[in-house]
Amino acid sequence: MRDSAGVRRRDSNFEVVYEEVSLQPSMKAITTGIEENVHAFFSGLELPDTPTVHDYLVLSLRKKCD
Repeated sequence: MRDSAGVRRRDSNFEVVYEEVSLQPSMKAITTGIEENVHAFFSGLELPDTPTVHDYLVLSLRKKCD
């Protein structure tokens, strides 16, 4: 299967596909595009001001002091 960038994917795992693309000098523009999109995605995330259910779960799994 080929995507719009012409990358033949052997795996649907992002890390595997990125590694294959990043090792090919001819795919430098694609690698740069991927990096810019990943950076934009994570830059747009914000942490909430209050603890979440996940935060409380993690705290509940910690060893308690005697």
